[in-house]
Amino acid sequence: MDIASSFRDITILLPNIISRNQEQKSATKKWTMMILKRLGRILDLGKSNPKLPAPFTDPQLEAARAALNAHKGVYCLDYIQRMEAFINTMKAQPRAFEADRIAVTLEKLASDYQRDFRLYARRQKSGKSPPRTEERWAHFARISEVLAQWIQRAQQTTPPPRMPGNLSKFDRQLRGFAEKYPDRIPSALLEESPALTKLAQPRSQSKRPIKKEKKTSVAQAIVMADIV
Repeated sequence: MDIASSFRDITILLPNIISRNQEQKSATKKWTMMILKRLGRILDLGKSNPKLPAPFTDPQLEAARAALNAHKGVYCLDYIQRMEAFINTMKAQPRAFEADRIAVTLEKLASDYQRDFRLYARRQKSGKSPPRTEERWAHFARISEVLAQWIQRAQQTTPPPRMPGNLSKFDRQLRGFAEKYPDRIPSALLEESPALTKLAQPRSQSKRPIKKEKKTSVAQAIVMADIV
């Protein structure tokens, strides 16, 4: 078998190899992105040069490329893996949930969660990524449950933590996502999301003190009258 045919056969198998590596977490993001980038250059070269051997223009290569681009989208912004790693880190640090730190802890998870479901909805609308697998939906559901628990803990803190303004629309956006993707948002989070939005409301601005008009004394009034 010549080199060109070997390249074609290996490339066709590569999406499945990368998929297994993602599940087993045996390949780093850096390694995978490097492979995808170099392979893309080779495929572009084969597409633009008709003198290359036939295996370089095999239609199966384009199908493999589309599958690889789907993996690339997952690796570029894989908030699910990021959130799971963050949750595990915080669970090993009990102080992360104390009154002076829980705001930062909750903000990080809630913000990444918000970015994840909004990004997924946009990508599905534009057709830029395949539908989420049931396995990844299961991961998403577990993260949702943890987020609901953290919101409950934040409400029990005195005083309650203040969340940034980007989370002030969290509840509305989450419910919109739940309408498009039924049964994907656990009821526990839907019950707690209004509380998160409430924590993100801007502080009430203190009213400026009203300047009191200076009272004119009787003597001043007499002097002013004489001047007039």
